[in-house]
Amino acid sequence: MKTQGGVRQKYSKIVDFVLSSHPDSKIFHKDNTSVVVGVQGIAGSQVFYITKSFGVVIIQMKVRNNPLWGNMERVWKFPENMDQEKIIEQITVDTKRDMEIIIKNLNQ
Repeated sequence: MKTQGGVRQKYSKIVDFVLSSHPDSKIFHKDNTSVVVGVQGIAGSQVFYITKSFGVVIIQMKVRNNPLWGNMERVWKFPENMDQEKIIEQITVDTKRDMEIIIKNLNQ
């Protein structure tokens, strides 16, 4: 992984997608096998843990103290060489669906 520039470099499209999702997003940690990226502030946090494992990339989203989402976690596992645009698309679809469920439950 080190020869590929670490997780930050190998999964740069995913990391950049998270960084671009909020003006206060930043990288909290990075090493050869993982990167932690997201946003933390007065309205809670949404942090993604991107970890390279044996033949897969594991992406864990942790939301804490968010006024709408509350506390939640979601984990995705993808083949390590899967197209990053497809990974971003799946994460977007899943989080949008989660948000729709939360909003639906609030309106009941």
